[in-house]
Amino acid sequence: VFDTVWVRILEPVNTPPVITPDYTGLTLNGDTIIVDANEQLCYDVTIDDPDIGDSLIAVGITPLFLNGDATFTQTGTNPITGTICWTPSCSNEGQLLPLVIQASDFSPCKSGTNVQSTIFVRVETPDNDPPQLSSDLSGNIFSDDTIFVFAEDPFCFNYTATDPNTGDALTFTPVSAIFSDPDGPTFTTVGTNPLTGQICWTPTCAFENQVVELIFQVEDQGQCTNVGIVFDTVFISVQTVPNDPPLITSDLSGVAVTNGDTIIIDALD
Repeated sequence: VFDTVWVRILEPVNTPPVITPDYTGLTLNGDTIIVDANEQLCYDVTIDDPDIGDSLIAVGITPLFLNGDATFTQTGTNPITGTICWTPSCSNEGQLLPLVIQASDFSPCKSGTNVQSTIFVRVETPDNDPPQLSSDLSGNIFSDDTIFVFAEDPFCFNYTATDPNTGDALTFTPVSAIFSDPDGPTFTTVGTNPLTGQICWTPTCAFENQVVELIFQVEDQGQCTNVGIVFDTVFISVQTVPNDPPLITSDLSGVAVTNGDTIIIDALD
């Protein structure tokens, strides 16, 4: 006698992998990480599969990964542990960009499953503290921000600029049109942060009785589009050069007869 038992072999049930990102230390607003341009962001990711024996493959699939801007370093096969990092540039200011990773599991007899994890990144303009600019008028005759000088007399004063953002380089720029005059003031600069320099000028007689504004600015390179500019103004009051009149002295000694400032002579003498 015979008996037959039929065995239906079913495909094993596949449990999809689980992606668990860790955003500790990052600024989040819902499903969005908020980061400044030029500031690196990194977060850890763990991917595991409840089906022991399944091997996993994980990749970044959005353009930031594909063009090499964002990195996804990882170790292991199940679980996979990794770190995603990206430093947005100034060109990303104001953008909202996705970081998407995909994990796939593989095992004999089972169809693989793909799962994805998405986080958005909003890139903001970095804060920028403006530079600080001051002028030192000592060594001159001055009152508040005004130097008093005679025409044709040379003078100089110093200035100093610093920026609280230690990585910012500073640039000095003269603003007043008088700086472009061939007989106008000259300036020197030393360093970038701090930046020090000196402005010198010998006003000509054409500036007598005038008050001339020397306006100049210092600009920091800032962060991306956030540039800080500060101005300073020193007034130059050009005084008329003192002029003592000539002195004429007459010597009447040796003259026979005088009366005060009058010489008395006879006709035909």
